[in-house]
Amino acid sequence: LEERCDDFYKSGVRLAKWRTIIQVSSEMPSDIAVWENSDCLARSARICQAHGLAVLAEIQTSHPTGSHSIERTAYICEKFYSHTVRMMNEYDVNLEAVAFSVDMCTAGPEAMVPLSDQVAKYTVQTLMRTLPPCTGAVFLMGGDQKLEEAARNARADRG
Repeated sequence: LEERCDDFYKSGVRLAKWRTIIQVSSEMPSDIAVWENSDCLARSARICQAHGLAVLAEIQTSHPTGSHSIERTAYICEKFYSHTVRMMNEYDVNLEAVAFSVDMCTAGPEAMVPLSDQVAKYTVQTLMRTLPPCTGAVFLMGGDQKLEEAARNARADRG
């Protein structure tokens, strides 16, 4: 990765995107999956920053099956985001030069569909509890939602 970062920087690149997918269900992810993925994000961020690149950490939550609640998704997101920030701190990553791209908190595909204000509430609550104010930026992705639904959910907390 270090050699590639050097090559990218020399060619004019200034942003590196590192993506991980966390599968959410009633049983998943395991603690080991959380630790390994957050450690990998943190190590890559450290290497990228050491070579002059800002970092976009894209954390996607996948809900292929299951009837897990929106609360379960929020719990897993809080666990993963907080561990990722902890590991980034351990590796001396400059969080001001890190942007996070995350999915909104939603329920499993077989669960009752949450209201837009619930999606907004749990998403904002999760981000406020885990990402420090110095974070460079946060971008919301729609995840498995349709475009119209994602837009409605993103606007819901503007009250």
